Amino acid sequence: MNKIKYKFTDVFIAEEFERIYSVYHSRVFLGTDPILFLYEYSDPLDREIVALLASSLAYGRVTQIITSINRLLLPMGDSPADFIKSTKPSKLTDLYKDFRHRFTGPEDIAQLLTGIRKLLRKYGSLNECFIAGYNENDDTILPGLISFVEEIFPEINYLLPNPERGSACKRLNLFLRWMVRKDEIDPGGWFGVSPAKLISPLDAHMF
Repeated sequence: MNKIKYKFTDVFIAEEFERIYSVYHSRVFLGTDPILFLYEYSDPLDREIVALLASSLAYGRVTQIITSINRLLLPMGDSPADFIKSTKPSKLTDLYKDFRHRFTGPEDIAQLLTGIRKLLRKYGSLNECFIAGYNENDDTILPGLISFVEEIFPEINYLLPNPERGSACKRLNLFLRWMVRKDEIDPGGWFGVSPAKLISPLDAHMF
């Protein structure tokens, strides 16, 4: 039997991507994807916070991820932004004392929420914080991402790793995709950042 030989030219690859995109770019294929939580919030301020929290916990089994995100968001009520701005950091560890997502515990969550609170008080939104360190002339969003992470966590933190230290930052790039792109899947909500600058780190899980 003669084997069919494909010539993987740039044109072929581009056309194949477009074909796959047209078939699968629909919410019907999302299943239990964490992005579903974002659809529940119309306010970009709430949505960006939920996006950062959901993407930060997007490691491990899918069922566990969904359960953990639900447990994290439940005390926040209808507006995670209002909750974070009005809740004192000293109360967060106690509020989430029973929270556990694999190796993420109450102290990690309190630290993350406190970092978000700091940005909201300084910039008004996560979007504005990112824009402050982003230059539209940069080849990618990496310089902006480095600045964004250092604003939240000047020290090393595994929940929001710094790409400058060698991390691929898959979860952070997922967060940016959700907020920068706006289409059938990604709800968007951010301004001032070009989707063309986004990065999609590839590994075995992408194929």
